[in-house]
Amino acid sequence: QNLSVEKYNLYKGSYSLDGHYGPEPFIVDGNGVPKFNEAPSDEGMDGVIKNLNGATEFDSGVFADLFSNLFVNSIDANKKLTDALDQTANTTAIFGTDSMGTAFNMVARLIATRELRGV
Repeated sequence: QNLSVEKYNLYKGSYSLDGHYGPEPFIVDGNGVPKFNEAPSDEGMDGVIKNLNGATEFDSGVFADLFSNLFVNSIDANKKLTDALDQTANTTAIFGTDSMGTAFNMVARLIATRELRGV
């Protein structure tokens, strides 16, 4: 049906026991996703990190290329999700502030960002 979906885990990591590689889920808590490199040591640090992990050489190891690709994609996905969540309203008045209410609040905010995320 050509549906675009993403996986999310609230508060916990996931375990893949089937041995198949697939998209890793986003792990979020009640506050959302921590921004990558929130306090960089240099103003252009995000660009430096992407340059270091961007292009690989002919004789680069396959694992180095895989790691660099996953790392850069993860940084981009983190920015996209944090930017989208920053644009959504907090719904704690509806769900409450206990752990279950906080989890429902985050689910509601993720649903509200679906168009910004393209899913």
